Amino acid sequence: MAVYVLKLSVREHITKAIFLNACQCTTWGRLDLMSEPEPMTPALEWQFWMGNEIGRRARAFLGAGELLQTAPVGQAARLSQAAVQDPESNILFEVTLQSGAFVARADGLRRQLDGWELVEVKSSKSPEDGKVRRDHIEDVAYTLFVARMTGLTVHKCTLVLLNRDHTAAATGDKSIPNGRDMFVAVDVTDAACRSADVFAARADEIAGALMGAIAPAPELIYACRLCPHFADKCIGREIPDPVFDIPRLSEKAFEEIRGYERISRIPPHTTFTPIQQRYIDTVWSGAPWLGKHGLAALDRVVWPAYYLDFEGIAPAVPWFAGQQPYDVSPFQYSIHVRSGPGAETTHYEYLADPGLDWRRDLVEALLRDLGSSGSIVVYSAYERTQLVALARLFPDLAAHIEACVARLFDLEPLFKHGYVHPRFRGRTSIKVVLPVLTGQTYEDLAIADGLTAAAVFGLMRTGSYTAESHAEHRADLLRYCALDTWAMVRLHEEVMRLSG
Repeated sequence: MAVYVLKLSVREHITKAIFLNACQCTTWGRLDLMSEPEPMTPALEWQFWMGNEIGRRARAFLGAGELLQTAPVGQAARLSQAAVQDPESNILFEVTLQSGAFVARADGLRRQLDGWELVEVKSSKSPEDGKVRRDHIEDVAYTLFVARMTGLTVHKCTLVLLNRDHTAAATGDKSIPNGRDMFVAVDVTDAACRSADVFAARADEIAGALMGAIAPAPELIYACRLCPHFADKCIGREIPDPVFDIPRLSEKAFEEIRGYERISRIPPHTTFTPIQQRYIDTVWSGAPWLGKHGLAALDRVVWPAYYLDFEGIAPAVPWFAGQQPYDVSPFQYSIHVRSGPGAETTHYEYLADPGLDWRRDLVEALLRDLGSSGSIVVYSAYERTQLVALARLFPDLAAHIEACVARLFDLEPLFKHGYVHPRFRGRTSIKVVLPVLTGQTYEDLAIADGLTAAAVFGLMRTGSYTAESHAEHRADLLRYCALDTWAMVRLHEEVMRLSG
């Protein structure tokens, strides 16, 4: 294998994430390599906490073994190599593998008669249809590819996933169950070997593109829509209206129009769905599109209007008896109430004590605050989904909850079928629409999105945040959720004004 010298790079090694991104686009991988590591955020901290928790439980599932040092990389790789060569080693966890610039970490290695079994632990649920996700296969395959380069003989590859059918036992409000049926092991040897062979064949090409003196020439591809570097470090700086801003653009449709690069260059005869064409028309004209028929749905709003938003958390490892992995538990809500257009608002809110099983208390408070008449205005289908789930959880309250479901009015479809703005960039999320129509943003909030809200609450419950800090975190959570419902009030005002 060729040897490459790192040029102007922040990071010293090609990791799994960088390599797999480079398989999609070498420019993406190179920019990953040259970028500072992502700053720690509550969302990342929560992700790491849950990953570590799953790892700890998966090690118990796999059997007693030796947990190895993971940093610094060079020293960890040497210690891992010594452990692999030790004939007394049977099961090894967190094994650092390094060959040249390539670095991987095996979640587990289990000794076999004349080689090893490679184990990858993922925090995802086992597939309902039995088909293992491609990205999971690629995760295993990259580790296998590096393991082979270090001289390791691997005969079997196993993927350990959360058992989607696992149900937490009734062992107390704060317990996290530790049953043997929490995980399932899937043999992915054949698929992982095929992908590892592909990675080995591309290794020199990718290493040269990532670490060579000459950067690869970037090009517009479908993966650009997800790349964090596209808009500010890559060709997106020169493309203000990329074609993948078109809503629900499939990869096949993208390939057909990729050569135009910009929406403003697409010829008029090209065929799109009505929703796609509406947005394209706004880009062509530079003006919003107003559809009176789509806004006519506003006539269905019955006053008083209750503007409702939930925040929920979906831990990978269930918290409460009867739950399964990633079951959602709403832990907070905000309600703004307005008796009629332009009237003063009343505000109700609820934020759970993370140390308790709060679910019934939340539902009872919610039913009191929502009253018995008037539309319940939401933004997206999330609140409907959670209300339906709560009705199943509490059968004795189901009739009252279902009555609330019948009162729901979703604002989001108005921005698909009634009002489309070129600055929406083909999206309809409340955080995109709100600043365009009102100038108001979430930028000044300590918590500015639902992922962060769930992470903060999860870290409070698990003890990662001190009790002394909880008051500040609660205040931040309340401010964020209240802005979500106030945003609905403002957007409702604006679409009423637009509809005349």
